[in-house]
Amino acid sequence: MFKLAPLASKKFDSLEETFAHVAEEKTRIAQIPMKGLWAKGARIQEDSKFGIGGTNFGFNEYGFQALCRLLKAPESFICEMQEKGLASRVLNEAIERNTEKMDNRKLIVDEKTNIVIGIVSNQFATYSNKTFLEDFFIFSRRGNQGNLFLDLSNVGDFKFQEAYSINSQLFLRFTSKIVKGVISGKGGQGKDVSEIGAEIANSMAGGHAMKFSWYVHRLICANGMVAWTGGGNNRVIHRGSTGHLKGRFQARVKVLIKNFATAKRMIENLGDITFDPYKLARHVDVEKIFSIIPHLDLKAKMAGMIEYNDYSSLPRKEREYRKNSDMIAQIPGCFMSEFHQDLPVFRSTWRNDSSMFDFINIFTEYAKQLSYAQKIETETRAGELASWISQNKRKFA
Repeated sequence: MFKLAPLASKKFDSLEETFAHVAEEKTRIAQIPMKGLWAKGARIQEDSKFGIGGTNFGFNEYGFQALCRLLKAPESFICEMQEKGLASRVLNEAIERNTEKMDNRKLIVDEKTNIVIGIVSNQFATYSNKTFLEDFFIFSRRGNQGNLFLDLSNVGDFKFQEAYSINSQLFLRFTSKIVKGVISGKGGQGKDVSEIGAEIANSMAGGHAMKFSWYVHRLICANGMVAWTGGGNNRVIHRGSTGHLKGRFQARVKVLIKNFATAKRMIENLGDITFDPYKLARHVDVEKIFSIIPHLDLKAKMAGMIEYNDYSSLPRKEREYRKNSDMIAQIPGCFMSEFHQDLPVFRSTWRNDSSMFDFINIFTEYAKQLSYAQKIETETRAGELASWISQNKRKFA
């Protein structure tokens, strides 16, 4: 069994913490050419590391995934090999057959722990998280003068929300002081307000482009949700000169901020659509619903809750719709009973009937108890579903 180091992940509640982290991070993330190491005799050893003599590097999950992708090796199969030394032999043979691939590849190493956190090509344009963060605030100043960082929690028109570092991938979340989404349902009392903002992300270890997404922060429960911006403006690949990369980054930031109103409209659209399991079953790829939470087989759990329902009298297509509809209908109750989760986010006093926005918030509420990496993934998948429902609002009329 190949032994992997834990995945480093942190959450930051202030920009001061975030800046301190990225400044320190920049001093310890290094790029080491693979070709030189292999030529000097470095090999995979002890089912856990790559190196020779006193120069050895372990792998975390992301670093090992990058190695297996490079070699086109089955990651899970190798990780589960029980015979001692077998994983090392298989990987060394794979490297031997693919030495040309290492000619232009570099290990991304955390020199503090000597752990490989990624592998990149020589064409990878390095953009440290420190530079990424500094450039973002320069690009988003919008005419602010003086010292931009006098008040790091409130910068210009924006408010810092939170930040995460997952294996050198930085996620920065901020909200607008101006743009908010407001939902007032039929018969409801008061207003259900969500702050509208953005999540921007950068990776120093390859495997992920810069990403630009809308971020929604629901005030009544502090849930977060991430939805990618449309129009092909949500990614910047780490390629080209530093100047060119900065130019593309700046252009994406401008598009993101300019279109906050689209995220506001998405939230309010969701609030206007009553939660209807049958219409979800008819119009949505139900796998997108059941796979929102990583590492949880929600479909199997819901299927168990309706196992005694009889659909045999229905036509084949209708049988499928009804079965999926009944499984979706069980989700709110399952989260309350199985996971002991209070759901004011679903059964809200803000409206008589639960909306699609309330349904989406079941998943983002559950995400709070997950690891940081799984939390971000859940919030992003929930946002993708929310965006699709909003864009296809007419199907749910």
